[in-house]
Amino acid sequence: MKKLLPFIFFALSFSLCAQPVSLRDSVYDWHWSDIQQNWAYFEKKIFTYDSKGNELSEAENFWTGSAWHQGLSYHSTYNAANDKINYTTLGWRDSVIGNLSRLLYAYDADQNPIDVISQSGADTGWINSGRSLKTFDANNNNTSWIVQNWYPGQNAWVHAWQHITAFDVHDNRIMEASLQWNGASWDSSARYYYTYNTGNKITSGLSQLWYQGKWTNDKLGNYVYDNNLNLLINSFQIWQDTVWGNAARSVSAYDQNNNRTSHITQSWDSVQWSNNSRWLFYYDANNDKVQEIYQQWYAGWTNRWQVFYAYDENHSKVQQTVQQWESGMAESGAWVNWYLNTISYDKNNNWLCYLAQNWESNTWVNGDSLHYYYSYPLNSSDDIFISSGLSIFPNPSRGVFTVTAPNLQEGKIA
Repeated sequence: MKKLLPFIFFALSFSLCAQPVSLRDSVYDWHWSDIQQNWAYFEKKIFTYDSKGNELSEAENFWTGSAWHQGLSYHSTYNAANDKINYTTLGWRDSVIGNLSRLLYAYDADQNPIDVISQSGADTGWINSGRSLKTFDANNNNTSWIVQNWYPGQNAWVHAWQHITAFDVHDNRIMEASLQWNGASWDSSARYYYTYNTGNKITSGLSQLWYQGKWTNDKLGNYVYDNNLNLLINSFQIWQDTVWGNAARSVSAYDQNNNRTSHITQSWDSVQWSNNSRWLFYYDANNDKVQEIYQQWYAGWTNRWQVFYAYDENHSKVQQTVQQWESGMAESGAWVNWYLNTISYDKNNNWLCYLAQNWESNTWVNGDSLHYYYSYPLNSSDDIFISSGLSIFPNPSRGVFTVTAPNLQEGKIA
């Protein structure tokens, strides 16, 4: 078996290049020092995973200037279906690393979370805090949600509020009801009704409040679409004793490729719609947004800020340049640089580096830099590794690790 190990590692390396599945190992945050004119550590996060790619831990560390200081860490465990059943946060308690909080999960047969309990860490152990109970229909739509609080004096969970939701045959949400617990029974609080068009786009949303023993209208939203189901107008009204009164709305326009080219917000001044703000969007031949301008209305549209976007050959955003209008509210003026964000990627389109810079004294000044590191564990679809029962752990590891293949036969590889 020892003679086979070099080939196993070669096969492992080949599989990683041919069928990459990325796991983020660590993220390092560097801050630029204006005094020393170089990058300095600020924070790092280290991640570990099990053999199925589930994240087991995330550990935060902060740079003190000479060494790393341990911060919060987050630890997860999973059931056989890869559902998270425990999420524990550890941190400093009285100068000692100890339990701070945890979440405990239970699931139904369709892997929907039906019971989530939150607890706080204490010297005596875990103390219940809150609880979330949910039910789901046959289509896995969340139909009810009850939140409870723990009362130590009663040594029991006590209801706080409940949210009930109904769906149509297309799984569109058509009704919601909010209820409050009065100590003995549920009291109605608010309810919401929704309608949809044949494209399953929402066309109206009505909210009502329970007031003095009856339902009273509160707010009404209406939605208008074009033939391509792009949202054109979203209007908002408030109930005024006996009639609906206009309050606010947004109006959008689109190009022939269904890219939104403008978005205007308006408010009702009792007579007509008055402009508030406007966004203008511009796109390249690939329908990637390359420019965005934000304006406000002051007897006319006045520039406030704009953003330029650049992309790589995969249409991933690699640069974001933000400029602001230097003349404040004046209509005449010029654009000046504000800040610049630059992103680089690996061959799998994962973030490698994020660089944030600010414009100062007519030049870009470094601010924050994040660096991401990944590992590429075996792809579970590789038949030879499935049949051999190959397991490599721990993952990731920078020291000793173990390779096991209980079903591997020499003839299958040689």
